[in-house]
Amino acid sequence: SMIRMRALAALPEFKKTIEDLIFDAYYADQYAGGRSHMGASGIGRQCEREVWLGFRHVITIRFKGRALRLFKTGDFEEPRMVSDLRRIGCTVLDVDPDTGRQWQVRDQTGHFGGSMDGIVKGGPLPSPEWHLVEFKTHNAASFRKLQREGVEKSKPEHYDQMQSYMHLSDLPAALYMAKNKDNDDLYTEIVERNEKAGERILKKAKRLVEMPAPPDRPFSLVKGSPCNWCDFQGFCYDGQWPERNCRTCLHSTP
Repeated sequence: SMIRMRALAALPEFKKTIEDLIFDAYYADQYAGGRSHMGASGIGRQCEREVWLGFRHVITIRFKGRALRLFKTGDFEEPRMVSDLRRIGCTVLDVDPDTGRQWQVRDQTGHFGGSMDGIVKGGPLPSPEWHLVEFKTHNAASFRKLQREGVEKSKPEHYDQMQSYMHLSDLPAALYMAKNKDNDDLYTEIVERNEKAGERILKKAKRLVEMPAPPDRPFSLVKGSPCNWCDFQGFCYDGQWPERNCRTCLHSTP
């Protein structure tokens, strides 16, 4: 046993790398509370069950530090894109002048909406009206697909997000501006407001907000299924107990 103890004591102490410490700091600082409304950025997802569960915070989603740092890439790119548009003669309002904060839109119930990146007009835009502006970053493969197919087909979530914003803010069109993170290439597209799409999305949001029980799973846990990457896989397949339930509800009685 003495030999065994000496062998264990001789093991080198594990030390975290600088990158490990940085990612750990991102993880520790992330906000776990989540938004209080159903976000327009996720309303276009294929699985309505995922949207329903996310709105009700059934499971607290905590991302790894590296992913959180990656998310910041998009945040840091937005001011640069605003500057790019102003450089070519556009007028961009990236904050609401009435509040001094990011543009907020909500439906009549207050349960569905989101935060717009801004509004833009002038310069080379095809019409003089204010447009919604939506900034996104893509990896190389996603960017090539966007160039080939356009935003509605290649990124339906982004399309539905913009249609939600246009419908709730009464804007006639949107400028979608995307960056290839690999080589800094840019893609822009004018997306016209589609009344039928906007009405479809708002009806979907209202239905999911009012639905008393989660929708059925539209997929199965097989190879290639979206369920393999879903944050709610444990709840849907492994019996994970919901973190928000009758005992944690603020309106429940003792």
